[in-house]
Amino acid sequence: MTAEAEYLVIREAARNLEDCARNWVRSYKRQPDRDTEQPEQQDLQEDVTRLVTAFKEILVRVDFEPVPYQVETAVDFDEKMETVFGKIAGNRGRLPFHRLFENAGQLEVIYSFLAVLELVFRGRLRLSQHQGTNEIILVAVK
Repeated sequence: MTAEAEYLVIREAARNLEDCARNWVRSYKRQPDRDTEQPEQQDLQEDVTRLVTAFKEILVRVDFEPVPYQVETAVDFDEKMETVFGKIAGNRGRLPFHRLFENAGQLEVIYSFLAVLELVFRGRLRLSQHQGTNEIILVAVK
């Protein structure tokens, strides 16, 4: 393939990606949640710090094979948050953080983590830490 032909292929791929970007809204706009009380800013910061630390440990355990870039459909983030919350609520309202990511692929791990962060921000989840193991437990707030 000549350099010119390669350039044309890349340019066409870039146009396709730009078209996809215009058609897909891939950002989440936080909706006001008036049903639950927001956690205190200090508590929220501590929870986020603990979650990020625990998530780094999860990432070490998850097998992230490099895959070619794929354009995917937009994720319904509200639905993802409800799925994560349902998984926790369905486990008697308590779930060890690491269990949320069992058998999850790359994108699922990331989407689930973002859903947990948003649920903590909204006050629908709180964190508990097991004294003996320091394991983070996600607790559903009714």
